[in-house]
Amino acid sequence: MDDRDQPLPPSPRPSGKTWQDGGPHAPPKLQPSPRRPPILKGPPIAEDSLLKLLKSQQFSDMTALVGTGQEARVYNLHRNIMCTKSRYFQSTCQYQIQSGSAVPQVQLPEIFPPIFDIVLEWVYGGILVLEAHQPLILSLYRAADFLQIHSLKLQIARRVGKLLKHRRKNGIAINFDGFEVVRGMFEHTSTAGYFSSLRKCTDELALSGNIPLDVVPAQLHKGGGSNGTMEFWMALALSYQKALHATVCSECRAMVSTRTSLDRMCCHS
Repeated sequence: MDDRDQPLPPSPRPSGKTWQDGGPHAPPKLQPSPRRPPILKGPPIAEDSLLKLLKSQQFSDMTALVGTGQEARVYNLHRNIMCTKSRYFQSTCQYQIQSGSAVPQVQLPEIFPPIFDIVLEWVYGGILVLEAHQPLILSLYRAADFLQIHSLKLQIARRVGKLLKHRRKNGIAINFDGFEVVRGMFEHTSTAGYFSSLRKCTDELALSGNIPLDVVPAQLHKGGGSNGTMEFWMALALSYQKALHATVCSECRAMVSTRTSLDRMCCHS
């Protein structure tokens, strides 16, 4: 089941706990990330792009307070656009409007503004510029999971899978630890329906052969981790099995190791 199939989450009602107190609707703690360049350094924004609306703030009918302290930033946003993409915004705005608020305000103190900038680029423009450093990828995925933006979560998973494949096939260095990023994405996935979208990432980890095969059953046997952690190790085990079947003949499978690409060579090739 993914976010689109789930009922709307409970609306944030006053409960005596603030967001900082860790109440039931508190956003997850995201890793700090460096500020990124201004939005859209590439081609000019098309006249009919919703990004024009975001930049001009024209017709905005809601606000979002993102971050805390000197890093906090107020965003003037458009309710119909945000609620169409994010079930979290939909739930929050629905409750506030029913409570008589003419201009809903969503408070996200633990999401960093640079991360929210990337979220808005996706919501308004369908654009994802994924900088290849680990804190940003994990923070962005976790923010998308909390805000329940289905399309962004899937796109991040696809991009990470493509980066890992590009590294494996072309030997191009990437500026993040693929193992830690993929494992972190599994741990930050709150609904089981998204685990399948991360399988191509574990397939690439298995094909790269950088993880000793005996580590996988050892981790599965140890257990005791979160649901996301166990799903990661199970997915990695299946990916190793698939990689083995894809690279060796049936006569060699019982003998060959999948620890390195050389070990996976079939004796008949």
